[in-house]
Amino acid sequence: MSEILQITLVGLRSIPRRLGESCEVAIGIGCVVWVLVMALAMLGSLTNTIRTTGHPDRALVLRNGAVAESLSSLARDEVARLRSLPGIARLQGGDVAMSAEVLISVMLGDVHGLVLVRGLAAAGFELRPELALVEGRMLEQGKHELIVGRLAQRSTPSLAIGSHLRVNAVDWRIVGVFESGGDVHESEILADGPTLMAAVGRDEFSSATVRLTSAQDFETFRGAVSSIPGANLAAERESAYYEGQSETMSRLVSIVAYVVCTIMAIGATCGALNMTYSIVEARTTEVATLRAIGFGATPIMVSILAESTVLAIIGASLGALLAWVVGDGNAFAATQFLGPGASVNQLTLRLEVAAEHVAFGMLWACAIGLIGASLPGYRIARSPIARGLQVA
Repeated sequence: MSEILQITLVGLRSIPRRLGESCEVAIGIGCVVWVLVMALAMLGSLTNTIRTTGHPDRALVLRNGAVAESLSSLARDEVARLRSLPGIARLQGGDVAMSAEVLISVMLGDVHGLVLVRGLAAAGFELRPELALVEGRMLEQGKHELIVGRLAQRSTPSLAIGSHLRVNAVDWRIVGVFESGGDVHESEILADGPTLMAAVGRDEFSSATVRLTSAQDFETFRGAVSSIPGANLAAERESAYYEGQSETMSRLVSIVAYVVCTIMAIGATCGALNMTYSIVEARTTEVATLRAIGFGATPIMVSILAESTVLAIIGASLGALLAWVVGDGNAFAATQFLGPGASVNQLTLRLEVAAEHVAFGMLWACAIGLIGASLPGYRIARSPIARGLQVA
């Protein structure tokens, strides 16, 4: 053990003499860790955003077969029939706890992309106590006014209080900013539902959100919805709906995080392999001298692996630091395509670089360093002593 420690310290002290090659190894590994940590942060942020959206005592009613709210439609008479179904709670004023809503995707321009405008009934805000106005004022019913989610505003700074948004040639004014615990709705813009439907010329709703008397009443409510004659509607728990909506984006981010990063890791390993060969070739005489004075081949090989691991950890630390500086706390817009020719949903995420993301990146970096140094280390440790001394 002491031999390994002594030889490793000798190798580490010699790094400044081959700073160029060592930096190339560290930078290559750091780039892989940076991409990996960023991708894992996106995946984790997506999961956390979806988990915080939806409550077990709320249900969403859509057209049967619709894969998303924006692709669903509910007629006014169908919404009216929902109001009398069992299992729906009552608001403080005694009205049914239901909000028939409409969703409109609005293009903000080539630079900023899409934003989702949700038109709520008056009960929609009372149904969602997590919505909290943090700037400006609440919109007024019957007026072309909007309140924008904090995450949507962070990804699109032009959505500031006092600015205007054109929706179907109608000018709407942003009067407030709300937060909802970083959930999906914080990526949206909210409007008065009837006013929005009149502005865009729609006579049908996209969905209906109801609050149940208790989470256990969901099955009763779902059965009542499916039994409405000729309606062809389906009810789903709000939390389950948003979990399903996250699957496509989660798979895509997972592919980026693992498949793409694996390809990059292979490239970094090949680069580390070449650089390590150059480094160990430069140390041929040094290694041969150590073996000639009694050091074994195994301690020499272990010391080379340890040196490569140290370089990998340095590169991984730089990559993780860059990911934290660039990504942590920033807003990221993810677009979900709902099928060929269909509409799209845009979700704004707040990236959070967590300790487990950095730890996983470190493990990848150590693996790259060990694999990249194993063959060169074995070769130089097993090469004849006389050959190494002849090079001198």
